[in-house]
Amino acid sequence: MNDTAMENSNREQRKNAGIVHPKRGEVPLDSAPASAAKEGRADANDDDDDEKKKRREVSTGGRRQQQQQQQQQQQRLYFGILKEHDVAWIIVIFALVRLCTRYWFRPSTFITCTEEQLLVKIEENFLNFLEYEKLRKCTMEHPRLHIPSALSTGAFSKTRGFVVKFNKEGVDSFLNHPDYGDCFGDLFNKMRLPETNAYVFNALLCELSDYDEWRNNKTTVGLHLDQTVGLEGLQSNHQFLAHQVNVLYVDVAPDMKGGELEGWRYMKGDLKVSDLPNPHMTIKPEKNKLVMFRGDTFHQVKAYHTAHSTTKRLSLVLEQYKISDEYFPNTVTWMEALKQNMTMM
Repeated sequence: MNDTAMENSNREQRKNAGIVHPKRGEVPLDSAPASAAKEGRADANDDDDDEKKKRREVSTGGRRQQQQQQQQQQQRLYFGILKEHDVAWIIVIFALVRLCTRYWFRPSTFITCTEEQLLVKIEENFLNFLEYEKLRKCTMEHPRLHIPSALSTGAFSKTRGFVVKFNKEGVDSFLNHPDYGDCFGDLFNKMRLPETNAYVFNALLCELSDYDEWRNNKTTVGLHLDQTVGLEGLQSNHQFLAHQVNVLYVDVAPDMKGGELEGWRYMKGDLKVSDLPNPHMTIKPEKNKLVMFRGDTFHQVKAYHTAHSTTKRLSLVLEQYKISDEYFPNTVTWMEALKQNMTMM
């Protein structure tokens, strides 16, 4: 082998040895692409880390800015001295005070009578002869008439009769009731005011007074306001005065002395028995006379006396009410009062 061939052979061996065992710092030719890929992935990972850091910085900065804005809002002053949460508490307290004021200081006595409403109206011979005689006979023979009055034992302690309370939804119950509809249904329909929605119907038999009671100007029915509408679920200080009261005299002794219906205007609503002025109305009872007076009228019935007759003063009374929509759900649909207790029927 000549020198030239020997040199080429040595060069080829060194080249092969360099590929198998590269020098420190050198990269084999075949591994260059893999190394570049690794470097690319490292650069991408670095970019991702930088992007995450930026996002965290932006998120942290946004939360910090939001917290600062909330603190600024909380520290915002109203009228120079009040913070926002102070104003919120003031609004809540004001609303509560307003509700309590409306509840505790609202009127406890409800009156629906109007200024133009007359104190009293009278109709003589309200029913024709046949209607009146039928009603008189039916009332006098009514099985519930001689039960002690279910009204107050104070003002009505010398009376007997029955009381029925119902609202407009219970009108049919009254008209179809065997004890009331046949006898009093037509009368009720004649006296009923179209705009009323609650009723108290009662037969009132006033006991004959003795001579001394009549001479001493006593009363058979004491001074009172008609406010006996049937209600449930309300405080006792809620008082609803009748809009109109109708009284039909069914039977009156021909020689009766006294027994007048006396009435006083409501005015300030503080009329006392001990300080009664002259009555604003005085009605002498007569058979088949219908008296219609304002529901806010104070009234009483004077004691009466007869020299010979045993006929008692008998009247039918219809209290008519206008209950507002707020309280109408509290009215009873049907209630019959017997003696001193109320029974739902």
